[in-house]
Amino acid sequence: MSYRPHRGLQLPAHKQHSRDAAIVTVPVSEVLALPLNQQGASSSPTGEGASSRVARLSSQGEGAGEELQPVVQTGETVRLGQIIAQPTTPLGAYLHAPVSGTVLAIEPRATPQQTQQLVTTIVIVNDGSDTRDSTLQARLDWQTIAPLSLCEHLARGGIVGLGGAVFPTATKLAAHTQHPIEYLFLNGVECEPFITCDDRLMRERAESVLQGAQVLLHAAQAKHCIVAIEADKPEALAAMRAAAQQLADVRIEVRAVATAYPSGDEGQLIAQLLGREIPRGGLPAEIGVIVQNVATAYACAQWIHQGQPLISRIVTVTGPGVSRPANLEVRLGTSMSDLIQLCGGDEATASVDSLIMGGAMMGRSLTNDQLPIVKASNCLIIARHTELESAAVEMPCIRCGECATACPVNLLPQQLLAYARNDNRIALQELGLLDCIECGCCDYVCPSHITLAGRFHAAKSLQIA
Repeated sequence: MSYRPHRGLQLPAHKQHSRDAAIVTVPVSEVLALPLNQQGASSSPTGEGASSRVARLSSQGEGAGEELQPVVQTGETVRLGQIIAQPTTPLGAYLHAPVSGTVLAIEPRATPQQTQQLVTTIVIVNDGSDTRDSTLQARLDWQTIAPLSLCEHLARGGIVGLGGAVFPTATKLAAHTQHPIEYLFLNGVECEPFITCDDRLMRERAESVLQGAQVLLHAAQAKHCIVAIEADKPEALAAMRAAAQQLADVRIEVRAVATAYPSGDEGQLIAQLLGREIPRGGLPAEIGVIVQNVATAYACAQWIHQGQPLISRIVTVTGPGVSRPANLEVRLGTSMSDLIQLCGGDEATASVDSLIMGGAMMGRSLTNDQLPIVKASNCLIIARHTELESAAVEMPCIRCGECATACPVNLLPQQLLAYARNDNRIALQELGLLDCIECGCCDYVCPSHITLAGRFHAAKSLQIA
């Protein structure tokens, strides 16, 4: 059965470019750059955390997006999987060497998520041997470990939300100490246009995804797991259902959800599948739910069963600017330019004028391709502005109400805009500004081409300061 969201948009999917491209492992680059801020301000409804909810945790003094502390020095030899930086707050995540080699430099560099400032970056020269860190455990008997200890182990693996939010998985799972968790949701909706990396992951590695789900169930002490997949992904649905049947874990159920944007937002998913609503200013754990992306579950399985920390991820490289769209398994720190060239970007550069990391609706526009793949890099779109419906000249609001009709969280964007322009923080709070998930639906339908979501993001930054 499909579950239809109350509101949302039917968007051109643009997934045909890459959805039939099987995952290919990319040759490892000679030099890799690892920013010590792998989080920044990225979020996506294809993931498991709306930016507003992450922002609320940040406002409580946790410091999301702060730089990690390096634990290696320039000139030091490192092994594959070795910890090279550690968090200083619960919202940070350990960073590991994606190759064995030598630390060439620790220096400020540009990063995809911090476009206005440089971020300390560890640069490693690959020695080509992939010599593994001897301290890594090949396999963990996770079923015999206490849930909090398992959370701590997942934290040591650098596991974060790979749907876009990049929220530390262990921190989210530990919510079971404060709230009883009834449901774990595995988010395989992938509703953003262009992105197909999760679709391919579920089709090709369904068993590992569900093995990760079992680990997450134990760590969160959840009773049930629902794997949510959009109905327009029949191959992924079939693969995950077959894997669930083979695993024979009665706690795990695969469900289809209606194809609409932004049905992958965690609040939308919970409302669709359980009829529950996250309280204003609250978190899913408060209503007994934890949401994790399917790629996050896969990363957990790799860490627990193979002893491989989060040193790589699957990235969709697509758009009219590449002749060979692909889903690539990539080591963190790889230059985006290498992936674009691998996908034939050099053959069509004359027609390219836009590079976006993430989806067409919530992705981040980048000024150049000399930037590294980070944990948040689920997709690169190389496109013409016309392909992405670039904004026309902004005109005055005509009070048509289309933005309110399209808003999936029942806000009043027109009124929020007026109060944001006047910096009326009290009114913004009363109208639920922090509940905005920045999905861009209001932008998409606005006949005056007003960049509402961008203004709301800026207003939220002031609201929580």
